[in-house]
Amino acid sequence: MVTDTAEDDDCDNNCPTKPLAQYVSENGGRGGMNGTYFCPPDYSWCSGKVNTFDFPVWNNRKKKWMEADKLFWNGRGMMVFRSGSAQFFPNAAAVGAPSDITGGIINYPSLLSGGSLVLDEGSLSDNMKTKGTRSGIGFGNGKLFLVVARSANMKDLAGIFISLGATDALNLDGGGSVALYQGGYRAGPGRSLPNAVIVK
Repeated sequence: MVTDTAEDDDCDNNCPTKPLAQYVSENGGRGGMNGTYFCPPDYSWCSGKVNTFDFPVWNNRKKKWMEADKLFWNGRGMMVFRSGSAQFFPNAAAVGAPSDITGGIINYPSLLSGGSLVLDEGSLSDNMKTKGTRSGIGFGNGKLFLVVARSANMKDLAGIFISLGATDALNLDGGGSVALYQGGYRAGPGRSLPNAVIVK
């Protein structure tokens, strides 16, 4: 697993994006999924910060965290990847900035950790409690899970990961940004993305 960003440095506005298929191709991947929440151009309140993201992502090509100054913000989960393994931290702020990795992504909310449900439904905004198209990444019993769920809220998404045998899981972006690729789009293509998760 690797993670990648379209921009090689932090970006405040009009940031570059790519289709998920391009991320997969450029990284020699077998598949991939959309990454973090970001500010898309079709949201009026995103004027002045189009295609920016406030959730740090490891750029494996440059071997550095993008938006590293936000690594210590509370209430976010971190999933990191090393050759042949994955590790999840439900509170990224307590971890620091690992650099011995091939991929790393931070988002909100954390769903599962160590086999336990850690989703705090009381902290969710109303739009996260409603049914919609969701995506997430998880692992358990030596398997990696990339999940797209339709007509699901966060509790539903956590339940899907549990049913698959995941022990750890993190929500990723949803709605019009959802994309899942393996030899072609299984979901999406959705919006052009400023970052993505790639399976190699």
